[in-house]
Amino acid sequence: MKTSQKTLTFIGVIALLICLSTSIEAHSVTDHDVQINTIDDTFSIEEQIILKQKDNANLSFFVPSDAIDISFIINNTDIQATSISENRYKITNYTQGLNQDQIEITLTYTQSKETPFTFSKEFVYNTTTFTLTVDQKTISSLESINAESALTITLPEEQDTKTSLNLYTTILIALLVVLVIVTSAYGIKKRGNGVKRNRDVDSSELLTTEKALLMNVLKEIEKKHRDHKISDETYQKLKTHYKQQTVDIMSSLED
Repeated sequence: MKTSQKTLTFIGVIALLICLSTSIEAHSVTDHDVQINTIDDTFSIEEQIILKQKDNANLSFFVPSDAIDISFIINNTDIQATSISENRYKITNYTQGLNQDQIEITLTYTQSKETPFTFSKEFVYNTTTFTLTVDQKTISSLESINAESALTITLPEEQDTKTSLNLYTTILIALLVVLVIVTSAYGIKKRGNGVKRNRDVDSSELLTTEKALLMNVLKEIEKKHRDHKISDETYQKLKTHYKQQTVDIMSSLED
């Protein structure tokens, strides 16, 4: 009798372990792509998930706690999900397409555009590949991620091109104003001593100084780009803008 009870207990334990194993490994993600797009003062986030399913009709998802306008689309159908914790949502008894090997899920939501912005993700299922893209630029690409792993990425700050141009233009104008004041003061002093300056010399000196100032601005832009303080797009536009001014001044000096 005791032997029979031990056997039944052992079988019960084995059955429980099998059930737990089936529950834990009921799903796995083959591809998880996250696309973040900047829209005014917010980030629009879309997650494309390819889920390989077995026999479990319950689906769980991680969503950042500050996300708004949350939407789930499974196999092109809007689905209502239930919030079960601060950043976990669950869809229960989902049976549509259970006879398929995989299902396609689109999760969308919006987050405030904080500076700096930190993107967080907790992986509910084992994931084969994960890709994070920000404004069509790949930021992170990972493989073979275990369930319950966590990922946190601080996105680089992006500067508005027009704002950056205005900033450097303001700096350049300020430097030129100082140059004009110094040059004027020097000219007045010379005239007070009865010495006339040649206008061509003044013009050449002014252009040479302006060229030097522009070269310094270009060096500063280069440094900020190396330090990742300005984006590639902003860097190219600023570089083109001020390099053209430098070329124009060099042409004037040669004339």
